[in-house]
Amino acid sequence: MSQTPSPIDLPDPGATRYWEIKHQPNKKTTPLRIELREHTKRDSQRHVQGWTRLLGFEETIALPDSIAEAATKVLERASRVDEFVGMHMNRRIEENA
Repeated sequence: MSQTPSPIDLPDPGATRYWEIKHQPNKKTTPLRIELREHTKRDSQRHVQGWTRLLGFEETIALPDSIAEAATKVLERASRVDEFVGMHMNRRIEENA
């Protein structure tokens, strides 16, 4: 039996990104996990979990305001990950060179 989730006012994650909310019954204080995920096959018309990557997550309680706040935190932390992921060469630039 499939349930229709209650509407929540979540921030816009972006064109190829989406929110996924999961129940964590073993977590007493934060039974929900909200994830920001991104499709890796941009040309696909289907949604396949294996064709997505996790960008960030936050654990929270099951109240609409708390879920929206958690989503905002995730978006602030993870929305620009592609700008910084990769190898960085730590070189010092001499000021008086």
